[in-house]
Amino acid sequence: MSITLFVKTPFSTGKADTLNVKKTDTMTHVLETISERTGLELRQVRLTCSGKEYRQDMPETHTRLEEIGINDRQTLFMVSRLNNGPCCSHHS
Repeated sequence: MSITLFVKTPFSTGKADTLNVKKTDTMTHVLETISERTGLELRQVRLTCSGKEYRQDMPETHTRLEEIGINDRQTLFMVSRLNNGPCCSHHS
């Protein structure tokens, strides 16, 4: 089953980017897709949703979206860590 996710990134101009994925895809797939779209290295991309953070080096990212509670039409917020810099949130 396909679901639509909205992703707010620092590059979003007032509206969220749309991402169509399968409920059986993993959060790793979502992170990789966002990395490709933004041009950021995968290790720099972090997402938050419902108070949880997801990043490449976390075991949960290899779990299916449906198993970690990511549902259709949810908004994910990108948080990025720049090289040698502090982590900063880009919520609008």
